[in-house]
Amino acid sequence: MARNPSISSMIANINTNKKTSFKSYIDLDIKDMNNSEDKECVNTDEMWTTLDENGVTTDLSKIRRNSWLPLDSKDRRVMTRSMSSIGSLMNDTIDGVNYFYSHTRHRTGICGQLTLNTNGLMFLSYTSQEPNDNNSKTSTNSLNNFIPFNNEKNAIFQIDLLAIDDIKDMNDSNFISMTIFCWSLRSIRFQMKNCDQTRRIVDKLRRLTTHSIARKYSKLTKSLRDNYSYILKADWIQLEGHWSECYKLRLTQCNENYQLCDSLSQTFVVPKALTDQMLISLISTQTRGQRVPVVSYIYQKNGNLLLRSSAFDNYEDLNSLLKDMINPLRQMTIDNILPPLVVVEQCYDKLRETCFSSQFGGQSNGSLSKIGKWIYYVCSALKVVQNVVYIIKNESSVGLVEEFDREWNCVISSLVQIMIDPKRRTFAGFESLISKEWLYLPGLAFRKTGAININHILFTLFLDCVSQLIIQNPYAFEFSTFYLIYLFDCQYIQIVTPFLPNARKTSTKIGLEFEPKCGQLREGLSLNELMLIKNPVFRRHKPIDTKSNDLKLNAHISQMHFWSMLYLRWQSTPNLEHLSPFEIILLNELQSRNQL
Repeated sequence: MARNPSISSMIANINTNKKTSFKSYIDLDIKDMNNSEDKECVNTDEMWTTLDENGVTTDLSKIRRNSWLPLDSKDRRVMTRSMSSIGSLMNDTIDGVNYFYSHTRHRTGICGQLTLNTNGLMFLSYTSQEPNDNNSKTSTNSLNNFIPFNNEKNAIFQIDLLAIDDIKDMNDSNFISMTIFCWSLRSIRFQMKNCDQTRRIVDKLRRLTTHSIARKYSKLTKSLRDNYSYILKADWIQLEGHWSECYKLRLTQCNENYQLCDSLSQTFVVPKALTDQMLISLISTQTRGQRVPVVSYIYQKNGNLLLRSSAFDNYEDLNSLLKDMINPLRQMTIDNILPPLVVVEQCYDKLRETCFSSQFGGQSNGSLSKIGKWIYYVCSALKVVQNVVYIIKNESSVGLVEEFDREWNCVISSLVQIMIDPKRRTFAGFESLISKEWLYLPGLAFRKTGAININHILFTLFLDCVSQLIIQNPYAFEFSTFYLIYLFDCQYIQIVTPFLPNARKTSTKIGLEFEPKCGQLREGLSLNELMLIKNPVFRRHKPIDTKSNDLKLNAHISQMHFWSMLYLRWQSTPNLEHLSPFEIILLNELQSRNQL
């Protein structure tokens, strides 16, 4: 074998490759690094290739050991601009990092630079990934390889700290192989040179990701909180104006500035007969978690209410508390109907194991039972919703009672309103609903202690339930199931605000905490992505109560669909089986318009 070429020769080779529309790639047959026999048979030095303009592969094995090179000045300026644009400074950088694509079972990928900053990991490939490449156009436009909101083959992409769940690394004498398991059901693998700097960065990444999901606001939480506020009376009139016409209800501000408790919203709607003195007494001594009965929705056709409340210490049920204020009233104790949160979390963990196993090309034992258990919980939630909707429409008001009114009540109350109110099936109505039911009423909007983000497991189950409703009612929603996938991803992205020294200095002088307002949730999406999340066959109904506004729901387990477009989108072989018939029609239409 010939000697290794000089460093200048390698740089010339890389720069020459950049001028073409083809991209460098890796095609490795990955072996188990724990197996000594595999270590001997795998020779990574002979597997680096590049594709020239004639489609002929050129062996780069001779320059493999000299591939740990810094970026040239142009690429470093691009990296610096990208980092400064998100308000972070480069902290630690590793050159010559091999990044493997998850959808190819971590056998192919590209080489580039990995940077760790306060917001996460940023990867910059040495070779630009041209969107006009004939090869990339084929894979992008093929529905068989469609992955929504996929940044795997971008020249620059970032892994947010909020998205990282676990990190596993395997070491040998030459390389460190690091696999990152994300909350977004994606596994990411890097291979780096084994040196002190690499080990230091891996250790630092572990420390940064510890409890990061509990102490940093996600994009979903902050954007909805800032743009759909439920603090002032004017906010409620603007977003929930239907309650103001009911003489039985009023808006109370007894918890203004969270002076009574931080587990309840500052303002909320209650029965008019409940005075502030009664509410203060309930918050202080009578209810668990300092919660009180709150009105979530009023069905305008007959005036029946949907209430949510925590359990009581000194009252048997809602009827004994409210007496003749709301009559008739049916209480539903959610803790006795649906499984506890810990059981749902265990089921979700098993579902994630199945998703990760599929990305590595393996088969998990009992994968069907793990998936089936999750579908069963989705079906159970929809059955409760179906029952509540029937009672509100035909019999009486319903009070949802839960231990602390922060878990299942958010799911059931949101789904009931989607079933009843057509406004909740639009972009603005759906986002304001999440803000009210998941952030403000549970007291998460401005909480400074404990969890500050939405429970991501229950929220994923809620999104799954909404996807079932969209599949059964494709014309009733303004948004598509791809919009739900986008919301799922927004749980694991943090908002990075620019550095504004004058504003921070002013806020410090007056004793206030400076926090710039976050933009709309859909800001920053490309035109193609905006087309993807919008339902092209949506039929906007007139704002009157007609049977055409009602949703159809068959909550039998046989009618439930496994949402593989979300759970298995990062697996090794994406295909049309992951799409519902309606999604295939939507994508074919966008593809015919050259918008995908």
